[in-house]
Amino acid sequence: MDVTLPAMTREELSDVETTLKGVNDPPPLIPIAHHFANGVYGREMYMPEGTVLVGKIHKCESINVITMGQVVVANPEQPEMNKILVAPFTYVSPPGTKRLIMALKDSIWMTFHPAKSQDLAELEDELIVKNYDELTFTEREALGESR
Repeated sequence: MDVTLPAMTREELSDVETTLKGVNDPPPLIPIAHHFANGVYGREMYMPEGTVLVGKIHKCESINVITMGQVVVANPEQPEMNKILVAPFTYVSPPGTKRLIMALKDSIWMTFHPAKSQDLAELEDELIVKNYDELTFTEREALGESR
């Protein structure tokens, strides 16, 4: 199924995230499995059908693999990925990626990142920024930004 969705801006994504935080209190429990091998961190997330979530902003490019299910994605950094993705599906996302995901069916989404640490708190600092202003010049260049 190849349905492309309208582009979503960073501001719109932020508004959706704020709304979800108000609606999802407490937030849904999303089972996560963590895998490590030779400097690579694999994060495996199980999303029951109907789950809606907004991810964090990643500092570096990562490999994304949907191994099971069907999801809708909205991603300001990759508008060509604003569509329904059906497993099996693999793609690479650039630095600065933050996305909205809705599971249309029970789904498993895996991401793979370069990692120096196996400590989850350290990994958070290593791989994630809290807002777009924290991205480095090189990360911004990878997104086509010149500021």
